[in-house]
Amino acid sequence: MNKRIHTIAVTTLAAWLLSGCSTLAPERTAAENLMGKNVSEAYKVFGNPLFISTEKSVSTESKFYGHNFYQFYFKGLEYDR
Repeated sequence: MNKRIHTIAVTTLAAWLLSGCSTLAPERTAAENLMGKNVSEAYKVFGNPLFISTEKSVSTESKFYGHNFYQFYFKGLEYDR
């Protein structure tokens, strides 16, 4: 009986911990769902970005060099995805 209670407790705790980010910061889940999509979708969810810049801090051979970087400011917290 104790083993069964322990198993249920561990499973419940794991599920609770794994869902913590989406419960405490639903904006992170929204940002993750927008990854790889057109930036216009982010405008619809988060509004206008705080700033837009071009990535030049990496090597010119990097696939990220020259890409635009959008940083959104949402409900007092910054999300730079």
